[in-house]
Amino acid sequence: MLSWYHIFDLKIYIQLKQYVEIFNSQEMAHLWQKTVKMGIIAYHILHTIRYQLKIHDINNSWEGIRKIMAMQLRTTTTMDLKIGGVVKLRKTSRATPEQAEIYRKLEINANPCGLVKTYLNVPGKA
Repeated sequence: MLSWYHIFDLKIYIQLKQYVEIFNSQEMAHLWQKTVKMGIIAYHILHTIRYQLKIHDINNSWEGIRKIMAMQLRTTTTMDLKIGGVVKLRKTSRATPEQAEIYRKLEINANPCGLVKTYLNVPGKA
């Protein structure tokens, strides 16, 4: 007897086969193959993150984790300089307590990029 997992796996296989048959050219088939491989890699990354969080008693769904983490933003401020040129400042917002807990459990810095300054077309700066 087939379990739900086997039925689901078969359903995905049939759907993928239908898509592959749509692509006539080798280029499109190659692009589709790359997309499937990226999806598999993304799934394994997602699974690893959820596994690590479950070890630390954080049992949120992936959608719940995304909602929590989506509140942290990376902003860019662009300023024109009097001497000519532009400076861009990029900074990550401060993590909320929920986000900080997730970062701490995954052993990730809550602000990995810090403040990044980029000078564009400024005389005397290379």
